[in-house]
Formats: sequence, structure tokens, C-alpha cells
Amino acid sequence: IPNNFSFLITYMIMKATCKKDVCPNKKYIVTSEEAANELTNSGFLDLYIGCIEKNDALVKSQLKRLVKKQITNERLYILPQPLMHGSNKSQEKIVDSLLKKICCFYYQYNNFNAFYIIACCITEVISNFWSHADDPEDTIIFINGDSKYFHFYIADIGIGIISNLSPVLNISDFLCLKKCVNDGVSSKKSIDSSFHMGKGLFLIRKIVEAHRGELNIWSEGYHLLVKQNRIDVEPCGYWKGTILEMRLKINHAKSMPEIMGESYGKHC
Repeated sequence: IPNNFSFLITYMIMKATCKKDVCPNKKYIVTSEEAANELTNSGFLDLYIGCIEKNDALVKSQLKRLVKKQITNERLYILPQPLMHGSNKSQEKIVDSLLKKICCFYYQYNNFNAFYIIACCITEVISNFWSHADDPEDTIIFINGDSKYFHFYIADIGIGIISNLSPVLNISDFLCLKKCVNDGVSSKKSIDSSFHMGKGLFLIRKIVEAHRGELNIWSEGYHLLVKQNRIDVEPCGYWKGTILEMRLKINHAKSMPEIMGESYGKHC
């Protein structure tokens, strides 16, 4: 996992603990010179310090500085940042802003299929996280890609997948997470509504499988892995909320009709 993804998780842990005054003495420790250099060079050290000291101005200024390093001609790189920055932006505007950056990047390669499948994944995942977040500002994203690969990471400390599905499916935590990528599985007791058709994670899974990619989901003590047309679940360390990591090989991206067949268009 790239260092920046580790930073994302560390940032979320610090933000959550500081927000709830789990560490009231506000002291921070950098365990080695190498770690200190890594944090300093990446620009994350000031972000962490701002989080610990609850210095909103420092956090916001540092986030803005980090966000400026987003795209080069050879690499798409959107550093870990909150999905919302205390603004009143709607979900649609935030997704549109992200997709414009991604579209501009992949336009240079004439890889339109790549953009379409990425747009579908991001829209579905963010919509899913948004609907289950205790606070949208606690949802963090990280995007990394080039002409051949696309990596998307999102994490929150909201209501986890297992807590969402358990009351509806009435099965074990293990099976709840394993079934979350199946067609028609939804936390809503009725899936008649077009907004809750139980297609989101199933769609992501199909896209990942079609592109020889990898999907990881960590939630409430379990880890799900979709890879090489297998779905595996195993116990892991506990995380309140959900972390999702998606990796795609997109240099030969398929179209949505190729991936979903006749069902395409009903849910994306």
C-alpha cells in the first residue's frame, strides 16, 4: 500500500481521537528520524499537528497546499483530503469537481472507457459512503493513477457496512461483509427505490473483476478481498466505519456494456 494511504489512515485516526478528546494532553510523538522526514517531505506533519492542536486554520491551509499538487502530465495524484471542507457543497458538485480533474487527465490518452468506468465507480462509492457517514467531513479520499493503473481509496468513521446490513440480512458479521458485493444486497428493507437498488458494490466488483483488479474493504473487524474472481473474507483489526481500496488496470479498459451486458443502463 502506498505511503500516502498509510498517511490517510493515520490522519483519520488522529482526527477521530482528537475530535473525541481521546488524547487530551495533545502531545504527539514521531518515532524515528526517517518517519519525521517522510512526514515533513510529504507535507503531512503540519496537517497532523493542526489536527492534534485542533487548529482549524492550520489544517485548512495545509490541506489547500497539499491539494495543489494534484496532477502532472504523467500521473494523476489527488492527495488524501476530506470529501468536504466544511463547505455547503452538494454531493453532486463535489463528485463533478473530482471527475473533471480525472477527465482532463485521461483525455490526453484518448482512453474514454477508462474515464467512464472510473466515473461510475467514484459516483457509486461516494454516494454509498455519503449516505452512511455520521459526518461527511470525516470521509477521506485519495486517488492515484497513470495511463495503465487507477487506484482509489476512501475511508470513514461512520456506520460500518456490517452494522448497516445486519438488521436487514440477519446473518453473521462474516457473511454480511461477504454478501455486500452481491447483486441486490442493500441496507434498505425495500429495494424498490431507484436510489437503493443494491447495485453499488456489486457494480464495483464487476468492474474490478473485468479489469483484473483488486477490491479491498475493511469494516468492523473483517477484511473482504475481491481478486481473480474470488471473494475472500477474514478477520482483521477493528475499524469503526469502512475503508475501501480499489485498484484497476485500465490501459485496455472495457466499456460498461461489455462489463454488465444487458443489465447495463439500469443502475449506472
